[in-house]
Amino acid sequence: MNKKVFFRYLAMATLFFMVAIVSSCKKELCSVTFISDDNIVFQFEVLKGSKLSAPVIQPNQYYDKEHIFGGWFTDREFNNIWNFATNLVEKNITLYAKWVKKDVMFTVTFIDDGNVFDTISVVYGSKLPDSYMNITKEGYTFFGWFTDINFYYIWDFTNGIVTEDVKLYSRWKWGMRKVDFIGDGRYGAVGFSIGNKGYIGTGFCDSYYCVQDFWEYDPAANRWTQKANFAGGDREYAVGFSIANKGYIGTGSNRTTGNAYCDFWEYDPVSNTWTKKADFEGGYRYCAVGFSIDNKGYIGTGEGSSDFWEYDPATNKWTQKANFAGVNRWGAVGFSIENKGYIGSGYNGNYLNDFWEYDPVSNTWTKKTNFAGENRIWAVGFSIGNKGYIGPGNNDYYVDDLSYFWEYDPVSNSWTKKADFAGGFRYYAVGFSIGNKGYIGTGNNWSAYVNDFWELIP
Repeated sequence: MNKKVFFRYLAMATLFFMVAIVSSCKKELCSVTFISDDNIVFQFEVLKGSKLSAPVIQPNQYYDKEHIFGGWFTDREFNNIWNFATNLVEKNITLYAKWVKKDVMFTVTFIDDGNVFDTISVVYGSKLPDSYMNITKEGYTFFGWFTDINFYYIWDFTNGIVTEDVKLYSRWKWGMRKVDFIGDGRYGAVGFSIGNKGYIGTGFCDSYYCVQDFWEYDPAANRWTQKANFAGGDREYAVGFSIANKGYIGTGSNRTTGNAYCDFWEYDPVSNTWTKKADFEGGYRYCAVGFSIDNKGYIGTGEGSSDFWEYDPATNKWTQKANFAGVNRWGAVGFSIENKGYIGSGYNGNYLNDFWEYDPVSNTWTKKTNFAGENRIWAVGFSIGNKGYIGPGNNDYYVDDLSYFWEYDPVSNSWTKKADFAGGFRYYAVGFSIGNKGYIGTGNNWSAYVNDFWELIP
């Protein structure tokens, strides 16, 4: 091939390649038409897939001054409003201006717990009074007004305007936030109450070490006070409960040292001192369950265990009782209601939801109605009056149910779902009751070791 022919073909190939590039870069255009009162007020083309900027339009330009502009809609019946923040132009479109007379009134109905809380009439385009955000209910935290009963879409009192009749639904979550726990955020701590005071201590902190600090909460003053450190040393996953006017902490582990423990200690709040008691005779363990009935304490289950033991502070002795009747487990919850003990949930290779009652008089276990929430580990359990409560916890899958509390009634042997917990999802938190109120704090919410503290009123 001679040079002239070669360069002729090269030129043709280059031209074809450039035409292909230009063709591939050509973008599709879409026509956009804005119509107000049957008049075209704006018309232009935009690239397909573009967002639009809302044009400025005044009532005296295309309509009389007695009307308020109500937005641009994709249909003449004004059913589908164009969202300039999110909608993209994918084809030729026509948008229609909606005008509403200034004296047009709409009804806003506020619905609280299924009942009409208030009904007001407002002018089209008005904002709602933010005073409706200041409502309160004992024992609950208000999370806003929603336009749907499933609480997906919250009403924006800052920017939202009324363009039609509206029903708004209140959302409450169970719990009122108290002063935060002063110690470091942590999980795997222990907690119990003595008289009218609550206590939290030990655990694994957000600085990634186990601790032995110990704190007292006074609900009357809503104040935390640091007390004498737990004398058994740093640990997590221990057991804590109270008998009469003394507190007790025992067992647990320390991931830093690799140690597990079977020691058992008594706390005297009057002298603010710790006294070592007889070691737990069930041996070294962690993630066990503990509670008290009358003047005796009980510890059972834990890593690979189903044995169950009774502690008598009068004799400082441990006595083995009937083994827990469910499968071996760890990370369960335990509490007592009057003269019976209860153990449920936990993990043994599978997340569990079975629930058992212990009778110390007959030394027997009786299976009760399964816990009605999601199977879980590391939940919080405590009793208030003659009811038991289980809430948050973990099962490796975040589901809404894991932020709810459930109430157990031993008389009817049934579970009732309470409102969503205001403090949100967490696991291995601390829970106890003082009088007729429950308390929950600390824990791990998958993103942080928290130190918030909440009061629960049944």
